[in-house]
Amino acid sequence: MNENLRIALAIIFTLFSGLLVSFGFLLMGKMK
Repeated sequence: MNENLRIALAIIFTLFSGLLVSFGFLLMGKMK
């Protein structure tokens, strides 16, 4: 596997998981 591709995938995964967590917190805040 290409090194740059692995780094890009890691960055995308980190951003996606961070977005998912913040979206979950936003949803929980609206529910209350």
